[in-house]
Amino acid sequence: MRLSNLLKPENIIFHSLAATQEEVFREIAGQAEQEGITKKPKRIVKGLKEREKQSTTGFQDAIAIPHTKSKEVKQPAIIIVTTKQGVEWNSMDSRPATFFIALLIPEKEEGDTHLKILSSLSRMLMEEKNRTQLLKAPDEKALHAFLTEKVDLQKEGL
Repeated sequence: MRLSNLLKPENIIFHSLAATQEEVFREIAGQAEQEGITKKPKRIVKGLKEREKQSTTGFQDAIAIPHTKSKEVKQPAIIIVTTKQGVEWNSMDSRPATFFIALLIPEKEEGDTHLKILSSLSRMLMEEKNRTQLLKAPDEKALHAFLTEKVDLQKEGL
């Protein structure tokens, strides 16, 4: 599986006005509904909230990776939201987040697919130069190109 199968350029939302975690989740779920990834966006919001209660998905350097597994998700997908203002996320580095990489995984694919995508993204994000480049991407096209080049799902056996 290639990252380009999961992340479509139209699923990158630059400069969202979302100011709270709830608003970011609603933005993600609304995009998922618009793109046919789900027919029940409220269930996606609920799943993202429930996952966040388990432990923070806030990474570092203003990046968070919220994710959910749900029978309401039709196919695995990644939706990215960026905000100009920081959103309190209880991140590992205690800084607000502005860059959200959401993983939406069908319940029937939980486990392997979910963990392998998360592992590949996390490995790429461990390098400071990658985090910096990600945060400085000028537009959706550049961001999509960068991620499809840097995230290697085939290494994970997907």
